[in-house]
Amino acid sequence: MIIRTDGLPWPIAPRLRHILQAATADIPAASGATVTFRDPTYDACTGGFHPVEIGLAHDGRLLYITDFAFAGRPPDTEIVKEIDFSFELNLFGHLGVDYPIMRGQELFSIWQSNFLAYFDMDAYTVSVELTG
Repeated sequence: MIIRTDGLPWPIAPRLRHILQAATADIPAASGATVTFRDPTYDACTGGFHPVEIGLAHDGRLLYITDFAFAGRPPDTEIVKEIDFSFELNLFGHLGVDYPIMRGQELFSIWQSNFLAYFDMDAYTVSVELTG
C-alpha cells in the first residue's frame, strides 16, 4: 500500500510513512487496514510502551492515529484512548475531550518523535488487519 500524506494538517515524518508502507506492503489493492503496534509487556501495574493503532483508508490515506493507555487503579483498570488524531474528522482528542485538529499539532510532534524512538528500540510487535 502506498501511504498518502497529502491532505494532512501537518507533515508526518518520512520514517513513519516508511514504517506504515512496510507493514502494509502485502495489502491487496482497494483494501483499508488497521496497523497495531503493541508492547507485549505493557500492563497496568508495570507500565511499558502504550499501544498504538493507525487506521488507513483503501487509498492509503491516514484516517487516524490513536495512542491507548490504562486508566484507573489496579485491579479496576481499562484500556482507553489517551491521544487521538482523527484526520478524517479533523479532530484531536485527549483523554476523551475533542478539539480542532490544529490544537494537537505540538503534541503530535512530540508523540511522533517518541513513537519512532520506541519503534527503533523494537518495543512493538506489529499486526495488520484488513478493514475493507
